Amino acid sequence: MENKEICFCETTLGKLKEHSGGQKIPLINEAGKTVANLVVKRCDMEKIPAFSDYLKSGYEISLMGAVDFTYSNGSATNPTSLHYTGTDSGNQYEQALRAVGSILSGYDADQKYPFYGFGGIPDGADKVSHCFPINGDAANPELEGIENVIAAYRDSVTKVKFLGPTQFAPILRQAKENVRACTNDKMYWILLLLTDGEIHDMRETIDEIAEISE
Repeated sequence: MENKEICFCETTLGKLKEHSGGQKIPLINEAGKTVANLVVKRCDMEKIPAFSDYLKSGYEISLMGAVDFTYSNGSATNPTSLHYTGTDSGNQYEQALRAVGSILSGYDADQKYPFYGFGGIPDGADKVSHCFPINGDAANPELEGIENVIAAYRDSVTKVKFLGPTQFAPILRQAKENVRACTNDKMYWILLLLTDGEIHDMRETIDEIAEISE
């Protein structure tokens, strides 16, 4: 059955506030005739701080990230691959790392960034991992400076075996661990997730995001 619009209204936040408490807002049809009413029993507002508000409040910025090493990206020797290594200007993942990093690094206090890979078999391992440090150091996945992040990524591209599937939940869990381990209460965390598309653990990813948002 095709969906069909029955009626509608045009309003603003100010009008919703004025009508809260049970007042009615007319709902009209395509002919402009009132066919129903919208009853606003309650209207609550909550201000969501902008990024600049956190900076003004003295928050520090901390960037962490993860790169997709699944086989759907294509071989690093293939010019169509996001991991293609045969270009002087850097592949698309490198360009994204440099573009985002160049902006956020100015706000990052220690210039150290934990970066991970997912969806591949890291060097020295025998099975796929959905969260591994691209510098190979599980005890200290932090890299100093964006250029060192890019260098570690370039090195890992030649050593990691691309596999799959694409899963985000393990990376999100690791991000939460990093945040919980931080002793600075005024830290604004940013997770940069670079991937080629389809997610294979959507339900688990949604659950992780929901827990982070609470």
